[in-house]
Amino acid sequence: GGGPGVYSADTSREYVGQLKCDEWASDVVPEIMDGKNVLDFVDDDIAARLAQLDEEELATDEALARAEAFEAEHALSPAEAALVEAARKKKKLDRIKSQHNRNASKSNVLPRTKARGRLLDDDDDDDAPLARAAAVKRGRSLSRRPRDAASNGAMDLDAGDGDKAAKKARLRSVSRGRSASRPPPRSELGLKDESQKVQATKLKRKLQKKSNLLARAGEADRKTGPKLLRWRLEGKMSSGSRRSR
Repeated sequence: GGGPGVYSADTSREYVGQLKCDEWASDVVPEIMDGKNVLDFVDDDIAARLAQLDEEELATDEALARAEAFEAEHALSPAEAALVEAARKKKKLDRIKSQHNRNASKSNVLPRTKARGRLLDDDDDDDAPLARAAAVKRGRSLSRRPRDAASNGAMDLDAGDGDKAAKKARLRSVSRGRSASRPPPRSELGLKDESQKVQATKLKRKLQKKSNLLARAGEADRKTGPKLLRWRLEGKMSSGSRRSR
């Protein structure tokens, strides 16, 4: 160790008397890796094996060079490369088309519009006129609401017979709004008049005042905030942990 002009003392004399044989004191210190001596895993014919590996590597490099030269000599021309690319694209398109046809054959459900058109256009079947009439009736009559039909009936009755009583009854039943048949809100169920509603509202606000003071969302809210201790948080901050003062 050391370097040019640096004195390096001989420390081999310190091993005399500590080893099994004093002649080993001047030997080269073995290289230890993972608790094992590296020289224990070095064979006597390691040089011959390394030479054999070098020869195999040279042979592999020569074989690769010959393969590259062969590929360069037998490379495809631009026209041949274009044909190969076209064949690959054609194969890909055929695969996509086959997959599309296979998926289309699996879907047996016929859309409603196509089914209706088939019923209207199918003239070979004996029941085609009945199917067409049913489809037309379905498309005309069921598309109208009962309210419109009732109002039209009321107008026809008024124009034909002139029965005022029947007209008033029909118009009253037709003009009846949705709000007349809608049930009251759940908060007003069981309350007879307006005074009971006011009393229930006051009682609700009174019972809710405690929850509002505790900042709770409702009766089931069990959320609790952090409990801060005064002896930990008050006073001058000194060096150390910020957890306490």
